[in-house]
Amino acid sequence: MAGGPPARPGAGRPRSRRCGGTKRPRLPQGPTGSRHLPPRPRRLPPAADLFRAALADDPDDVYALFGSGRAAGFLGQWAEAETFYKAVLVRRPGHVETLLAIAQVREQQGDAKAALADLEQAAAGDPNRLETLYRLAKLLRVTGQNERAAEYEAKYRDLQGRLIKEAAAVPPAEPIKEEPR
Repeated sequence: MAGGPPARPGAGRPRSRRCGGTKRPRLPQGPTGSRHLPPRPRRLPPAADLFRAALADDPDDVYALFGSGRAAGFLGQWAEAETFYKAVLVRRPGHVETLLAIAQVREQQGDAKAALADLEQAAAGDPNRLETLYRLAKLLRVTGQNERAAEYEAKYRDLQGRLIKEAAAVPPAEPIKEEPR
């Protein structure tokens, strides 16, 4: 028996925070000090091609218009996404999903006033949607409208509490009974 303490596991191997001796790549630091993922590739995903083909067949297809807006937004092509979303709103005024999407586009373009208008219209169309209330409160805080933000935060908390109570009141589903073979 040799003298001294026993060797610790992993002795003699390079030390790192992760298994395998590799470190995580460092992400570039953004203007606000947060870390951002690298930009997405600037080629159209296959879904965008399918939406464009559907629009070639039927230029009034709201699903293809909305999908094209999503694909353009995914690629960071905000002006193109806005054009597609506006086309959907012409055909389906007040469509809540589209209002939320175009609000996101306008936020990305730096037009907080238009984004607020879109979010408020979406909240009027579907007042029981947590996402809309949350985004309204957040954007109002960013623009310095703290009193209005507090109102939407209160609505958000009330609605969230009500939805949790409603979900708890739903009886559990009966288990599926397997038939003997």
